[in-house]
Amino acid sequence: MNTLIIDVSDILTTVGTKKEFKFENEFKPLYAGKKLNFTGPLNFNFFIENVGLELLVKGDVQGKLRFTCNRCLIEFKAKVKVNLDEVFTLEKNEFDTKETFKVVDNKIDLRGAVEQAFLLELPIRPICKENCKGLCFKCGQNLNLSKCNCLDEKIDVRLLKLKKLKEELEKNRD
Repeated sequence: MNTLIIDVSDILTTVGTKKEFKFENEFKPLYAGKKLNFTGPLNFNFFIENVGLELLVKGDVQGKLRFTCNRCLIEFKAKVKVNLDEVFTLEKNEFDTKETFKVVDNKIDLRGAVEQAFLLELPIRPICKENCKGLCFKCGQNLNLSKCNCLDEKIDVRLLKLKKLKEELEKNRD
């Protein structure tokens, strides 16, 4: 299957009809191309069920995404699995007041639903590994790769003004 536009005319004929889908497909996001950086095809596993005036799409999609670590700025790949649980309403449904995906010409387009599911699953601050040490705030060295030579001087920020005052007094004394 090379597209995510699925013909559902056979499902629309009878209420309660259910059809399963399992396939692999390349996915190019509609709107969030910079945020969703897939490294290969996605695996789709879902079913479509006729529940009256609507079609229920339920299942999951998984694939690998490329991220940049928020701590050390290294690029890494992570497997992401999202759940699909969407309702597609028939275009003739005049009582539809909520924003839903539509069945148009006996077809549904899953691209918007898949993109939305992945966007909701994205981490706010992606991290390459739980114990990532990040970058040295002074020299920028990646602390996961090696230790830097910066002084690890721990100072209470509340006493920072006193330290500066002491340095000024010593400077003026000389």
